[in-house]
Amino acid sequence: FYDRGGDFNAPNKDPRIRPLILNPNQKAQLLAFLGRPLTDPRVANSTAPFDRPALFSESALVPQVLAGGNPGSSGATPQPVVLEPPFAGNPEFTVGVYGALGGAAAVLVIGEAEPAATGGIPEYVSFARLETTLQGSGSDAGFGSVTLAIPDNGALYGKTLYGRWYVEDPGANDGVASSPAFSMQIFGAQGAGVPLPVSLPAAGPRTLRLYAGQPNPFVSRSAIRFDVAAATSVELNVYDVSGRAVRRLYNRAAVMPGTYSVTWDGRDDAGQSVPRGMYFYRLATDHGSETQRIVRLN
Repeated sequence: FYDRGGDFNAPNKDPRIRPLILNPNQKAQLLAFLGRPLTDPRVANSTAPFDRPALFSESALVPQVLAGGNPGSSGATPQPVVLEPPFAGNPEFTVGVYGALGGAAAVLVIGEAEPAATGGIPEYVSFARLETTLQGSGSDAGFGSVTLAIPDNGALYGKTLYGRWYVEDPGANDGVASSPAFSMQIFGAQGAGVPLPVSLPAAGPRTLRLYAGQPNPFVSRSAIRFDVAAATSVELNVYDVSGRAVRRLYNRAAVMPGTYSVTWDGRDDAGQSVPRGMYFYRLATDHGSETQRIVRLN
């Protein structure tokens, strides 16, 4: 079928679907590959011709949320959402916040030093200061985001910047709630300005891989996929930002090599819908562990 270029003709047939005129050896190789889908050792080990560059989400360049913050009137601390690449030249670098006072005025500040969590909203910062009015209502249901352009300036390459959200809230200390700070390292094309490789996949066979949830952020459910390249025990759990386990998704004493998919419906182990916000899911095996972030919306 592949060698013949398919058995159909239609106006929407891709021109790349065409007779291949394979020789007997090529046909045998193709048949052998199709007979072991997703178990070809070159695929499992990410070796040529199935090697690839590391994704941004697999690198150490993903912005990191730090500890701290000042709670609002609900007693909860607003939470930042910062997932996009801090790439020099990114015209729409977006930073969000949720879990704050709905309808309140909010300010994002970013500078070379970590902004203080208390003491009011800084008037001057070295990089950016942006204001917005949060959507939503209630003491902890406000959310919003701002977008800024990161200049394509070589002087920024490798520079670490720190940001924090401030939300006007009469019930907070000093009348201002603040989120945990976050840090991000600006980088140029091909990682210019930072040491390379940056958390590239380790050389040799890769024994496990945990993928980003689809979709992410999600409202009702998200599919979480992972690969294991050798027989192992597997435990996949969801944690909140405090590190508390909220849902045990998958727990097996032994699984065989292959690709697995588990769906999280946004509920905890008691069957209750979890609040909106950021969560972490961690895959633990006999050969190591990996962690990803996911955001629940509602």
